[in-house]
Amino acid sequence: MSWTVNAHECTRVTVVNESGLTVYDYLVKPLVPIVDYMTEFSGIDEAALRECATKSLVEVQQDLMELLSADSILIGHGLHCDLKALKLFHNRIVDSSIHFATSLVPLLRKKLVDLSMDHLGWLIQKSPTGHNSAEDARASLEVIRHVVESKQCAACSRLDSSQKGKPIAPATISQISKGRTCRRIVSSALERGPGTELQYSRP
Repeated sequence: MSWTVNAHECTRVTVVNESGLTVYDYLVKPLVPIVDYMTEFSGIDEAALRECATKSLVEVQQDLMELLSADSILIGHGLHCDLKALKLFHNRIVDSSIHFATSLVPLLRKKLVDLSMDHLGWLIQKSPTGHNSAEDARASLEVIRHVVESKQCAACSRLDSSQKGKPIAPATISQISKGRTCRRIVSSALERGPGTELQYSRP
């Protein structure tokens, strides 16, 4: 994300599949002027948006609706911020920033760089050109995969309230990005423009 005259807005969207392979990666050009590219955190600068192919936020929303279904499970770190920037709503998420929050200080959440080192031995976010969104996405996926497979996190049994306390099985990870395309959208939010919560019907 970068800082615009309207606050934070999305400037790059990256999606990896359950194997960690990048299946979607586009720069997003905001409709309003950018005040601070926040390159240290976004990995985006003025030259990148000028020289590389970009899409509008509405185009990205449409792409994601084609790529994911209502049953797809999104895994990430700080997904509430990502979805807010994308102006999208999705029920099935696994957020590593939430599931590793301590019971004593629930709002004190570990950074992805620390979780990656603690659970995977990965050193990430060290590039002089700023964070790499694909690297962050893979790290979030693998941290959660590690926890699910090793059963180290009791919170994993509550990833989805509809499961009613049943532990998440390792096979759940394989569902990421494999959901059927949901073409029937209950609310044609894209036609009404960004900012509308997207509701899905099951295909």
